[in-house]
Amino acid sequence: MSVKRLSQETAKELIGKYNAELKALDFQVSEIKATLKELSAHHAKLKKASDAAAAKKAKKAAAAAKKKAAAAKKKAAAAAKKKAAAAKKKAAAAAKRKAAAAKKKAAAAAKKAKKATKKPAKRKAAPKKKATAKRKAAPKKRAAKKVAAKKAAPKKKATAKKAAPKKRAAKKATARKSSGGSRGRKMSYSDWDMLVLNSLKGAKAPVRTSDLLDAGTKHAKKGKGKSDEKFVRAKVAASLQKLVNKTKEVKKVPAEGRGFSYKLK
Repeated sequence: MSVKRLSQETAKELIGKYNAELKALDFQVSEIKATLKELSAHHAKLKKASDAAAAKKAKKAAAAAKKKAAAAKKKAAAAAKKKAAAAKKKAAAAAKRKAAAAKKKAAAAAKKAKKATKKPAKRKAAPKKKATAKRKAAPKKRAAKKVAAKKAAPKKKATAKKAAPKKRAAKKATARKSSGGSRGRKMSYSDWDMLVLNSLKGAKAPVRTSDLLDAGTKHAKKGKGKSDEKFVRAKVAASLQKLVNKTKEVKKVPAEGRGFSYKLK
């Protein structure tokens, strides 16, 4: 738009219009400036609060880390102290054992040395051995003479003498058999002995110890006395020992697996 072509009235009208617009713009600028100043103050306040919160959080985290480090240090110190005490105790026990072994070894060495010092005294007494040897040799010579005299005697007497001990042995054997294997005394049987014997009499094969224990448990439960496993085992074992070793009526044979079986002879 060319200003030179405008009339006076139009120019005046435009001047008024632009002045009004300029005033409006000035007001708008002042408003924007005031708002901007207020916003800047509010932003600064928020930033200050945020920085304070962050600083507080960092301080709290540092305190927690410090506390954790102190606890870990305390725990490590306690563990090290405990380990050192255990090592000290172990070393003391080892030293004590070593000292005891050394003391025992020294005592044994002293005893050996004491015996070694006593040996020369025995060597001095060696000449006496000759006299004792002569004394010992004299009975041997007499015995040899007696043997020669016996050999020179008639054979009938010798055979009669030999037969006499055999007769006596046979009599003793028959006496033992009649008395149930005891030496001249009549063997008595308990109810447990009879239980074992009856169990073996009715069996076609050797009877295992477990079967005898079962029979013993049933027998014990019938009576008024004890019937626990320990008592029954002791009674059956005593009867088996008596019948196997003393009366020799029962024979012990190995069983399949572990343990033994028993049968009548």
